[in-house]
Amino acid sequence: MPSTHALLHAPDGLVEGELPLDRGSHEGLVKAVLGWNSGAGSPASDCEQIAPQLTGAARAVAGDVRRAAALLPVEHPARVLAEYVGEE
Repeated sequence: MPSTHALLHAPDGLVEGELPLDRGSHEGLVKAVLGWNSGAGSPASDCEQIAPQLTGAARAVAGDVRRAAALLPVEHPARVLAEYVGEE
């Protein structure tokens, strides 16, 4: 059965805002990573696959926040906070 999900990895941000983010699969991946037993370790190949997926998801979420914040008035507390966090 073909997959209906697409993984987003665009280090240069070229597709930012053009594809819907499959939040469910990324949330599941984050829960799995955070639930790892530190003593068990993880194969390097797993980390090589996970890092670009989470990086792509983080960039997409950051882009969503930037676009939403830009719609707020300049002095709105949520916009100020979003811009501050985005710069950090």
